[in-house]
Amino acid sequence: MKSRFLLTTLAAIGLFIVDGRSAQAAEKTWNAGGGTPSWNTAGNWNPSGVPGTNDYVTIPACGSGRTVGTCPTIDTDVTAANSSKDIVGLRIQKDASLTTGAYNVEVTSTRGLFIEGGAVLDVSASGTVKCQGGGSSGEYVVDGVINLGTSTSKLRFESASEHRLAGAGAIRGSDNNAKIEIPVGVTLRSSLLIDGALRIDRSGEGTDPLFYNEGLVHANRGSTPFVIALGDLEVRGHGEFRMSGGSTAEINVESTCTATKLDADFALYGDSNVLDIDADVLTAGRLYFGDGEIQVATNMAFIAK
Repeated sequence: MKSRFLLTTLAAIGLFIVDGRSAQAAEKTWNAGGGTPSWNTAGNWNPSGVPGTNDYVTIPACGSGRTVGTCPTIDTDVTAANSSKDIVGLRIQKDASLTTGAYNVEVTSTRGLFIEGGAVLDVSASGTVKCQGGGSSGEYVVDGVINLGTSTSKLRFESASEHRLAGAGAIRGSDNNAKIEIPVGVTLRSSLLIDGALRIDRSGEGTDPLFYNEGLVHANRGSTPFVIALGDLEVRGHGEFRMSGGSTAEINVESTCTATKLDADFALYGDSNVLDIDADVLTAGRLYFGDGEIQVATNMAFIAK
């Protein structure tokens, strides 16, 4: 009997570690039973009721031709300030999508975000998704895609001192003012594909590292730059910074950065340019050119060692 109890307990602990659920979290599953895409409609959830504090939300496969015919669109702030509607965790399953619109989402658990392969979290309009962690660190799995679709879209990491993004998925930006926002005192580590035109931005002055990337940062969207602001970018381990967006693709490392450390491969393809690097650049990996170029400011020198 003791052995059976121990195995049951360990299984429950394992579920918390993988999915971010806790013993106190209540399950809420989208079923579109209310006949609309509205997040804020009680009848669209099983059990009935709009998700709120201590709820773990699951979005199953949805859309045309599926059992759940309509995918949800958030139409109210999913935040603690809005009648305690913040949620413990969010899991978007394969072939499902969630659109935030112009609203904000707060996910409070340490392991509160899980986006399966083939799933999409679409942060559009002026929406912000805040990953708050639940302690000293937050860990999230993204095997699908997070879209930062407009200049006012934000993916923000706060509260915990370090957040980690794991998985085989991607964060994609379509405007260089869309932000992965990291406050002072918080560091983000990622093994995802960071793709497109967007900003990795420190919201405030800080001397601690801003962003470590051990995956692939890929600036490939053409006319708008990938911007690193108010902190350090370090591409290291098995990571790579790759540019392949044509003649106007660029990385802009603003003068507020203290250092950009490229300890992995830095690759330029096509006519890509590296512009406005006002910070120190330390390259311990391979610097590769595929018809690209580096433009050096008049007050800087490019020294081969």
